[in-house]
Amino acid sequence: MSPSQPVPGSTVVLSTISTLTERIVFIKRSASSRFMPGAYVFPGGKMDEDDLNQARELLSSPNCPSFFNPFHGIRNDQALAFYLCGIRETAEETGVLLVTKADGKTLLSLQEWERIAPSVLAYDSFWMGLREHNLNPHLEFLVPISRWITPVIEPRRFDAVFFVATIPNGQSHEPSTNFSASSEVSDLQVLAPADAIAMHHQGTILLPPPTLATLESAIAAGGIGALKNKAFESKELLPYCPHAVFNDAGQLLLTLPGHPDFVGPNAHPLPGRTVFSQVEGMRFR
Repeated sequence: MSPSQPVPGSTVVLSTISTLTERIVFIKRSASSRFMPGAYVFPGGKMDEDDLNQARELLSSPNCPSFFNPFHGIRNDQALAFYLCGIRETAEETGVLLVTKADGKTLLSLQEWERIAPSVLAYDSFWMGLREHNLNPHLEFLVPISRWITPVIEPRRFDAVFFVATIPNGQSHEPSTNFSASSEVSDLQVLAPADAIAMHHQGTILLPPPTLATLESAIAAGGIGALKNKAFESKELLPYCPHAVFNDAGQLLLTLPGHPDFVGPNAHPLPGRTVFSQVEGMRFR
């Protein structure tokens, strides 16, 4: 049987503005989610038709903001839609609005955000909600750092761009599920990368392989900010598509660039990581 076609989507590594400890927002997917139920992930989800329509509308506008398209083989409209999808999903799952006022520069104050966010999310269309409040998506908040495609062995697959963003000044640096408009979110945690990795290995939380790899890359780079700066050096982001094999003991391995059994796009090797080994179920180390 042919592998299913991956659905485009976006994920946002959302860091807090606290200067004491760098922390990242994680959401827990509900037990009823069709993909990775119960896992702690970065905010994100699949691209929808509204995102693509909004991208085409922006591209046809003389005031279209500039954006970076490092995605191999991706048209500009879909590349822009990746950014917009990340902005929409972040808002729907955390309440954080990666936007500016109509002038393209002014940020929302805390009082404005607390009042406007629930109202924007109450609209059937997120983009209509922004327009009604004279808000613009601010693409410069997002920096693409990687692209992951679900292994071909999975029946439900995604082609997800991972972005880094910082919660804008003026909005709460402690998001909560009170602001989430998504039924797929059952919990929200704000954790330091090292703490999240430790909790995963202790069995306290479950991190999917791309989430785990992103946290490891951030630590190796010296933090999320350093990872963002490093991303600017990349002219092209080739996707990571883990290649599934079984070892002699029958253990499932998800191999990555640099592993002798890896087959796939020649993306840059991840720091210290060439394979994920299945522990049980959806848990890998």
